[in-house]
Amino acid sequence: MQQAHLHLIKYALSQGHNVSVFDGEEWDVEHSTKYTDIKECSECADDATLEVFNTKGESLGSAYVLLLDEPEETVVDYTVTDFMNSWDSAYEATR
Repeated sequence: MQQAHLHLIKYALSQGHNVSVFDGEEWDVEHSTKYTDIKECSECADDATLEVFNTKGESLGSAYVLLLDEPEETVVDYTVTDFMNSWDSAYEATR
């Protein structure tokens, strides 16, 4: 099973959006469309926040990522927005 945060990154990028990553201290990756950069930064610490933006720079939602016990349950909380609900439904369909 694919880890939730990786599915979220791929889902956002496939929709033409970009992602920023807050590592707990700073926004290490901002408005990126590069999967590898986003993935690496989101996994550089035990926790991070992913924020998804559309091409106009408007936030579509954010997710708190925790890399501990359950590998597939890496998204432990997310904002309730249309985009994030759509992602959650898509992710659940893969389980």
